[in-house]
Amino acid sequence: AGLTPAEVIVAATSGNAEALKISDQIGTIEPDKEADLIIVNGAPDRDITDIAHVQATFKGAQFLNNLSAG
Repeated sequence: AGLTPAEVIVAATSGNAEALKISDQIGTIEPDKEADLIIVNGAPDRDITDIAHVQATFKGAQFLNNLSAG
């Protein structure tokens, strides 16, 4: 059996930060940590293919785009 979609997301975010020994800086959404975020249409924690349905992107505190507009 493989990983669940939620486990894949954790492995790709906080899991990688822990492996790289930088989890004090990135990997989870917390005060004083750096974060890039995507807003998706769907529930990628249940269906990992929903991760492809990006609606908006934030790099740090900067809004980069809104893909659902237009």
